[in-house]
Amino acid sequence: RAERDHAQEAERRAQAERDHALYERDRAEAAERQADRARREKGRLLAASYYDAARLARQRGAWWTALANIDLALAEGYPDPAALRLEKVQAWCAVHDIPRATEEVKALAAQPSLGDLRGRVLLWQADLSLLKSWHDDKALKQVRQALDTKHLTPAEEAYARGLLAHTSPETVQYFEQAIKADPFHPRANRMIVLLLT
Repeated sequence: RAERDHAQEAERRAQAERDHALYERDRAEAAERQADRARREKGRLLAASYYDAARLARQRGAWWTALANIDLALAEGYPDPAALRLEKVQAWCAVHDIPRATEEVKALAAQPSLGDLRGRVLLWQADLSLLKSWHDDKALKQVRQALDTKHLTPAEEAYARGLLAHTSPETVQYFEQAIKADPFHPRANRMIVLLLT
């Protein structure tokens, strides 16, 4: 009987140790999940912070700073990388690095599902082509296609309509609408300066 009691006690201790090991494993896994959530949240907050810094730099015309912060936001896993890369196109244009802007927009256009960004990408492709030749029929067709998507911002829509306008006063009117909708719209501001000087 003593041996049986001893065996039962040993089995209870062994079971208690197994239960404790399972408990510790579950605690460790829960702590790991919590740490992973905290890392993801930290990355999300950092990416959002870098995006905000890029946006503010853009408004100040500090385009190199905007580019650096866009890269940092992308590295931290910004949730909408395509939209951020489109802002990078704008920044490259602002610092007059048209080859990099063209390369970036070309890479974006090659993505299979741009969703609501398709129109904006088309508009950028057209705009960059129009820098080379104002009478590029393919580019003007892309502007129309961009408008047809119905997914341009109000500033971009006005800018696109200005690119397609048939008279100088109409063109100026649309570019002014674009600037009213987005005072920091560099392309519309650039076009107004060119048209009015």
